[in-house]
Amino acid sequence: MTPEEITDFTVRLTAETSPQEAYFGIFQYGGGPDESCIRANKQGLQLFAAKLLSAAAQVDETLAHETQTIIPFEDEVEDSWLDGDVFVQYIEPLADRPAPLPTPTVSSTLLDTLMTYALQGGVFILLIGLVVGIVNGLRTIAGWIFG
Repeated sequence: MTPEEITDFTVRLTAETSPQEAYFGIFQYGGGPDESCIRANKQGLQLFAAKLLSAAAQVDETLAHETQTIIPFEDEVEDSWLDGDVFVQYIEPLADRPAPLPTPTVSSTLLDTLMTYALQGGVFILLIGLVVGIVNGLRTIAGWIFG
């Protein structure tokens, strides 16, 4: 879609949606950002989508500008339908998809390696002891019965 088509759509969407009935909030219910949720009704989702689409219409212009590197996304007075613990202040547009962050490698120390083998060896020793105990118990029971 062209920026003009996006703008026309967002104007129509905003005009058809009542902000008095809208509710949209981003909440963080735990300790980290992975513990967050959006609580919203249909009108709130539509108005928030319109704000995002409006920002999408400005991406090319912002990327072409030398000094303006963000798109303001701040709360306005008429945005009384916005609520929550997390508020988006601005959007920083990117020209391309960023490269994925490298996954951290875990270096194992000598102690880590020894503990791994000790645990594996400990389980193996327990299994051998269990088998020896069962065989010895069966032999003892057989000696009582047939002895």
